[in-house]
Amino acid sequence: SAAEIAHTLPADEVLLACGVNMAKGLTSAEAARLLEKYGRNELPKDEGDPLWKMFLAQFDDPLVKILLAAAGISLVSSVLEGTSEGLIEFSVIMTILIFNAGVGVWQEKRAESAIEALQSYNPEKAKVLRNGKVQIVMAAEVVPSDIVEVNVGDKVPADLRMVDMQSTA
Repeated sequence: SAAEIAHTLPADEVLLACGVNMAKGLTSAEAARLLEKYGRNELPKDEGDPLWKMFLAQFDDPLVKILLAAAGISLVSSVLEGTSEGLIEFSVIMTILIFNAGVGVWQEKRAESAIEALQSYNPEKAKVLRNGKVQIVMAAEVVPSDIVEVNVGDKVPADLRMVDMQSTA
C-alpha cells in the first residue's frame, strides 16, 4: 500500500493515495472513521509482569537449565555418598544462579523505567488541519492521513510524512 512506501513517493502521490486534500485536511467525520479503524495514536500500556514472574523467567535459558541440572546432580550425589562436597557445589551454583536472576530482574526493571521516562516526552496535543482549519487535538487522536502542522520547538506527535516545509531563514 501507499502508506508502507510513503517515504519513497512524491508528496502529491501520497496525498492522492490517502485521499486527503492538502488545503482542507480531513473532515471531522473522516477523522472519526479513521480513529475507529486504526485506534488511538499511542503505545499500548503494558502493566508488566510481577517480580516473581520476572525472577522465574530468568531461569528459562538453556545454559541456566544445564547449571540447574548440574546443581541437582551435585545435591543427589552428595546425599547418596553422604559427603558435603556435592552440597557445597550445589550451594555455589544456586547462589550464582539466584544472583544472576536478581541482576536480570534489576536490568529489566531499569529498562521498563527508561521506557516510561521516554513516554513523558510524547506530546499531549497536536495541530492538525481538519475541515479546512488548523485545530488543536489530543495527540492520541491524530490519525493516518491527517495533515499535521509542526513548528520549531514542537514535539512531533506521530510518525509523519513531510509534504511541505516553510522556513523564515
